[in-house]
Amino acid sequence: MGMHSPAGLTTAQAPSLSLPLEHILAAIASFVALSALLFWRFEGVAAGYWRNPDALVVTHLFTLGWVTMLIMGAAYQLIPVVLQVPIYSEALGHVTFAVFLAGLGIMLWSFWEFQVGLLAGGGSLVVAATALFLFNLAATLFGLERWTLTASYVASSLGHLALAVTWGLVLALNLGYGFLGATSPQNLLAHVAVGFFGWFTVTIFGYAYKLVPMFALAHDRPEVLGRVVLYLMNAGVLGVFAAGVAGAGRLVTAIPLVVLTAGVALFVADLYGVFRQRRRRRLDVTMQFVISALAYLVLTAGLTVTAASGGWARFGSDPRGPLALGAVALLGWVSMLAVGQLYKVVPFLVWYHKYSERVGVEPVPLLRDMFSEPLAQAGLWLSNAGVLGLFGGLLAGASALGRAGAGSWLAGSLVFAWSMAGVFRK
Repeated sequence: MGMHSPAGLTTAQAPSLSLPLEHILAAIASFVALSALLFWRFEGVAAGYWRNPDALVVTHLFTLGWVTMLIMGAAYQLIPVVLQVPIYSEALGHVTFAVFLAGLGIMLWSFWEFQVGLLAGGGSLVVAATALFLFNLAATLFGLERWTLTASYVASSLGHLALAVTWGLVLALNLGYGFLGATSPQNLLAHVAVGFFGWFTVTIFGYAYKLVPMFALAHDRPEVLGRVVLYLMNAGVLGVFAAGVAGAGRLVTAIPLVVLTAGVALFVADLYGVFRQRRRRRLDVTMQFVISALAYLVLTAGLTVTAASGGWARFGSDPRGPLALGAVALLGWVSMLAVGQLYKVVPFLVWYHKYSERVGVEPVPLLRDMFSEPLAQAGLWLSNAGVLGLFGGLLAGASALGRAGAGSWLAGSLVFAWSMAGVFRK
């Protein structure tokens, strides 16, 4: 059946399909919505992040609706499989989803209308849902008999999530009450660093160490480098957060950023070893997305250190600098990797639940027939063109190039959404 490589995506410990699937579907809807808004309101987004409704809506659709919702759904499916322990409470997972979705909706409306009072309410719901999610996963991890590398990454990323959401709520409340004084760029840097490098990137690294070797058929790799990467990432994230909260200068902030960059470089080198060792020589569309994402990750780390050390003048003097960096980091690194993995995970989960019991009894589609790989590759090229167009357009102040990039990115996201819809139609 050609399904041996991802068979490890499910097990008797896995939850019912509805739990991860509701999160994944909400995440894909958020992904398409943010891509459409980025194109439709490009000039508004490009005007800068500070108290900008367009940029705030797009950013939180990305961070909460797309990535956090997706990571939650992936955790419910992958943790029982990878760690061989059932989710503590599936019912609590469904409740968490509903509360998180309601809070996100209120937050997005509040940003759009810039209603600070509503923002605190929506943010509080998101924090409450996050607390429920953290409790559910902490209780799950508590039942582990053996602590693995993946478990260490998951536990670390959950700690960063708690810190990111708590500090985000503090900043949201500060908009209305001003107890911190004027919100400084350093305050936002602390929030962004722990969310992007701690929650997003540490989580992605942890799952990548499991999924990429699985999909590439490169098993039984030593974990030593993976543990060093985790130590470097945790030290760097907490260092940048502390520097941001303390309002430290560029030189002090650059030190933990260099530590983060070392962790990123070691991770990329380790995954390069996976590609060299792989037994599946052909690079399918998932591996092509992974390679693109890793290239953007390296670019993100280099630009971040350069900007923090004062070597990128536009970063500090022009809002388009941070936005250009955000396009590479959020769309190029995080989204490209997520989309690539979903091209494996979603078809397998749907195939397994719809057809696994029919094998040998009646004709069933092959796993590779669940979506069109040529169409997915077209989406890959559209997405790459979108990231590069947005980066170049924002950096150069070329509105036409930036909007063209946003259009190309939207087209790529629609190809992805259409492909995922086709999986469910099979």
